[in-house]
Amino acid sequence: MFTTCPLYQSLSFHGPVVLFVFRSATGEAWHEIMLSCLSKRDCDERSGSDGKECGSDFAYFYFVSFIFLCSFLMLNLFVAVIMDNFEYLTRDSSILGPHHLDEFIRVWAEYDPAACGRIHYKDMYSLLRVISPPLGLGKKCPNRVAYKRLVKMNMPIAEDNTVHFTSTLMALIRTALEIKLASGTVRVELTFP
Repeated sequence: MFTTCPLYQSLSFHGPVVLFVFRSATGEAWHEIMLSCLSKRDCDERSGSDGKECGSDFAYFYFVSFIFLCSFLMLNLFVAVIMDNFEYLTRDSSILGPHHLDEFIRVWAEYDPAACGRIHYKDMYSLLRVISPPLGLGKKCPNRVAYKRLVKMNMPIAEDNTVHFTSTLMALIRTALEIKLASGTVRVELTFP
C-alpha cells in the first residue's frame, strides 16, 4: 500500500519512515497522511514511479485501524499498567483491616468451640502462630520472638487461667499498631459471668 503512496515514495531511508509512523501513531495530522495515500493522487516525482496515479483506497481501513489501535488501545494499556503498579506500590498489607478481624474470629472459634468467649492462656501461643501477621505471628515466627510478643501484650488473665476474646483482640491490635500504655495508669479488669 505505502509503495504507491506519494508521501511514502519520497522517503528513501529509515529515519523519515520512523518519523512517519511515529507521527501517525501520535495522531498528528494523520488524516492528511491518509488522504495523501488514497487512490487517484498524483505520484511524487522522487518516487521513480512511471504511473500518473498512486495510492490505494485501502488507506482508509489501514489508517483508521492503525489510529484506533495505537492511540486508543495502547494509551489505555499504558495507563492501566501505571495505575496497577501505583496501586501495588501504595498497598500496605501491614495496616489492619476487616479481613484481619475475620481471620482472628475464625481462628478463635477453633480454640473456643463452646463459644464462651474464653480460652486457656496456654493456647494463646498456638493461636498467635496460626494467625498471620500483622495481627498474629505466623507459622515462621521464631519461638523467642513469639514469647516476647506475648509478654509485650500484657494481657489480663482471669482467675480460671483464661483470657477473654475482647481483651485478647485489643492486646493484639495494640501490639500490632505499637500503641503503648502509659505507665502508672490503673487498668480495670472486667469480669464476665
